[in-house]
Amino acid sequence: KYFITADHFGGAVGQSFIFNGVARRTVEVWGDPQSDLRIYKVVGLFDTWAPLMTSNAEVGRSVTVFGRGRQRGDVVTVNGQTKGWKWGAEDGVQSWGRNGIDSIVNVGPGNSALLKMAFDQNGGSYESSLSGGDSGGGVFIKHAGKWKLAGINYSVDGKFSTSSDGSNPFDASIFDRGGLWTQGVGFSADQGTNLTTSSYATRISSRMDWIQGVFAGTVKPGIFNPDPGPGVPTPEPTAAASILALMGLAIRRRQRGI
Repeated sequence: KYFITADHFGGAVGQSFIFNGVARRTVEVWGDPQSDLRIYKVVGLFDTWAPLMTSNAEVGRSVTVFGRGRQRGDVVTVNGQTKGWKWGAEDGVQSWGRNGIDSIVNVGPGNSALLKMAFDQNGGSYESSLSGGDSGGGVFIKHAGKWKLAGINYSVDGKFSTSSDGSNPFDASIFDRGGLWTQGVGFSADQGTNLTTSSYATRISSRMDWIQGVFAGTVKPGIFNPDPGPGVPTPEPTAAASILALMGLAIRRRQRGI
């Protein structure tokens, strides 16, 4: 009877959505004062759900991400070399991708822990990066034989520019920022090895005390606004009715070598 999403995704009590063909309505909400997590209570019970990743053994593990969002846009090149792709049109089509947890960084709201996932050119089949509209989506890890919810998508590196002064910046999924200007970094010279960019998701295991407090009734409902972290949240979907992005997000999906 609960689902968890991104606080900056928005939404309000009383909104309705369809999940597995069944209409649901939210009746209560809790916003985490120390991260970008938000929990809603709904009328009735869900017929399927994912257990939470309570172990802190995420680093080095492969993840699968499901979502809805932007198409792949125009290719980004520097001196004729492909660096990634601009974000394309937002179509809301559900898709999925893979990645891996490289590290934990404390740069979320309230210095909360985020799962960091690099977008690697040779990262494997269906290597993925987040894009606009991904907010609230889930990052899943197979742990102890079960797929578990390990993170809720929060932000992605960028904007970028092909000009060294950062003029005319754009959003993109970039696997090598060499030769590009990057927001928060500046211009990086093109190098022999790729300078990857990353996507970030709020770490579930770090906020289990708060989550369990909501379930136990010891945390009062309400929305709080923690201090924003250095990371820039990915824009939420334009349709607020798609509030059940709890397990869905938009990703860039790319075959190896393309």
